Amino acid sequence: MHGRNILEIEVTNISSHGLWILSNEKEFFLSYDNFPWFKDKTVNDIIAKKGSKKISIVTSYDYTMATLCDQVDILLVGDSAGMVMLGYENTVPVTMDEMVLFTKAVSNARENALIVENGIAL
Repeated sequence: MHGRNILEIEVTNISSHGLWILSNEKEFFLSYDNFPWFKDKTVNDIIAKKGSKKISIVTSYDYTMATLCDQVDILLVGDSAGMVMLGYENTVPVTMDEMVLFTKAVSNARENALIVENGIAL
């Protein structure tokens, strides 16, 4: 059974170092060094994929979830971890130290997926 598309992703720029995607009005840089799916592809290959292959993204805040979901393209670690994992009412009290801890837990489990951390609005 295929997943349901719940998030629109747009490729906004491509360079010799990586590509930028736009998701939920936030832009993320995907380095070719850290994203094996695009690592050995040319700019033309990536442009050809745009619109033809969806990028799979799963939110993960801990080692166990990251281990279970490591076959997706991107593991997203967001500041919503404060609400989900720490019981905060919103994302405002989430600290950089907490985001580093969540990202480190996901990083310790990851073997394949790119990790994108999108927390802490300063």
